[in-house]
Amino acid sequence: MLREPLLIMTWLWFQQPVMCGYDSGKVNLWAAQLRRNLTIPHRLACVTDHPQGIDSSIEIIRMQRDFIDVRNDRWREAQKRPQCYRRLALFAPDAEQRFGAKRFVSMDLDMIATANLDPLFDHDDDFRILKGSAHGRPFNGSMVQMNAGARPKAFSEFTVEGAIESRRKYVGSDQAWLCHCLSRKERTWSYQDGVQYYRASHRLMDRIPKGLRLLFFPGAPKPWQLPSWTLLGSMISEAEAA
Repeated sequence: MLREPLLIMTWLWFQQPVMCGYDSGKVNLWAAQLRRNLTIPHRLACVTDHPQGIDSSIEIIRMQRDFIDVRNDRWREAQKRPQCYRRLALFAPDAEQRFGAKRFVSMDLDMIATANLDPLFDHDDDFRILKGSAHGRPFNGSMVQMNAGARPKAFSEFTVEGAIESRRKYVGSDQAWLCHCLSRKERTWSYQDGVQYYRASHRLMDRIPKGLRLLFFPGAPKPWQLPSWTLLGSMISEAEAA
């Protein structure tokens, strides 16, 4: 189905107080895992103003400035909650020019890839997003795949007032807004596709669950914060050495 290399990008920025240990090394780890688990033609990129230490094989896309100064008192940085409204640039009418691709994936750094990811991305849907991690959370912003220009109202109709209102009902910053403004009929990835969220029970795993492809870590802990002797910690170490 794919006609040109799929752009898969992640994001790196720093906020105060510093949270979760995100840095260039985590970007390199993210890329190593994707290279090992993708066979479809693809490009890897990081959207950032801090390219130092990022491997030269990873494209650098300048950080998007739209909504970068938006702060939501219902989701405060002081409580180490991420302000991610800048990622709404994905939905900008000129997204193709901004990111250099007609079709792209945005994926968070806090994940572990455990198997081939081709089936997740090789489809013709114009938009797909992760299913929410709990009841009452229709979507999760950790991964989005879309055609440039799809769902433009997520960008064009965004306001600070809308951000505050969406947070009254949903968790997150940009994620809450997407839950507020997108249709519940959107296609999603879920457990059936091999995408899961980390839970305490994963600490007890002695093998990778059957069918698992991607494991995301919304909230705490992050994969690099797990004890090195657990299965997941070992997987991180293997990816770093790849």
